[in-house]
Amino acid sequence: MAGALVDLLGVAGLAFLAVLSYRLKATDRLGSLAAFLMGVIIGLSAGWSWVAYLVVFLAAGTLATRYRYEYKSKLQAAQEKGGARGALNVLANGGVPTLIALVYSLFPYSILGLMFVASVASALADTLGTEIGLLSRSPPRFLFSGQQTQPGRSGGVTSLGIFAELAGALLFSFFGFFLGIVSLPLVAVAVVGGFIGSNVDSMLGATVQGYFICDVCGTSTEKRIHCGKQARLVSGLHWLGNNEVNILGAASGPLISAALYLAFF
Repeated sequence: MAGALVDLLGVAGLAFLAVLSYRLKATDRLGSLAAFLMGVIIGLSAGWSWVAYLVVFLAAGTLATRYRYEYKSKLQAAQEKGGARGALNVLANGGVPTLIALVYSLFPYSILGLMFVASVASALADTLGTEIGLLSRSPPRFLFSGQQTQPGRSGGVTSLGIFAELAGALLFSFFGFFLGIVSLPLVAVAVVGGFIGSNVDSMLGATVQGYFICDVCGTSTEKRIHCGKQARLVSGLHWLGNNEVNILGAASGPLISAALYLAFF
């Protein structure tokens, strides 16, 4: 009976937060609905502390996105719609953690808690690396090649952005310990997985993510459709966009953490 009441309160709390997120323009209408449904699945599968972890991730990501938003807009690198996340973006960052939570409901092993934390830490590190990295005085460069690129281009990194990634992975992994999702010895493993996962995202963005030129206005863009028309592919894979890269980054973090866990624990 007590458990059912906790679940009912959890679902009600999520509904309130989804509406609040929409009102604050952290997510759009479909993004709020997607976040609510994922939260319910995670809460009923793995526990509400896991949901709290995702809620703080959304709050931290929103604050980072809106910090000096006007300056980022001048760089033409700010998130669209004032930073409000749509359903695809929410699913790209939260789909892998939701799947991990579902598996945890069947096999409640500590390695799955580690993978959950590493996945969310990877997504947060990537968000902070992008949003804080845009404030760097030095121009972004592609990972590994070192080639300079324009601010906001997927795959471009700065020293400030790399520091923000590491700080995000570190702080959020410790937060996972604070909530009881991972044990203290596994925090370092989650940090490594989260940090590397965010850089896998950058590597894919620099090498295989589709990049286009709009033949109508001449703008370089990551969007397949621009000015209402199909943009022309100039590099990468046509079907691999930012959301797909985010999914791969969010998946690589937990896989790396799981490999380290199996090797050393």
